[in-house]
Amino acid sequence: MFLARAGKKRKDGSYYTYWVIRHAFWDKKQKRVVLKNLAYLTSNKEPVIPLHKAQAIARKLGITVEKLAKIKGLRIEGLSEPRRKTQT
Repeated sequence: MFLARAGKKRKDGSYYTYWVIRHAFWDKKQKRVVLKNLAYLTSNKEPVIPLHKAQAIARKLGITVEKLAKIKGLRIEGLSEPRRKTQT
């Protein structure tokens, strides 16, 4: 699973962008890698979601919120993040 920015062009020519969680897998029938959108996150500039939405997405995907938080680039508000080591 990974975080991706997706978009769509409107009829007036402007673009609508949003963040999704995608999964890539090999399809034997088509003999190519297929990308599947697993969950829509937000249309904000940054991929930041509140804890209650993260819990709902994790429940839908059948994973834990901690595993969802490990997706690179995704930030969950209200989740206590482990402290990172700082270099001195």
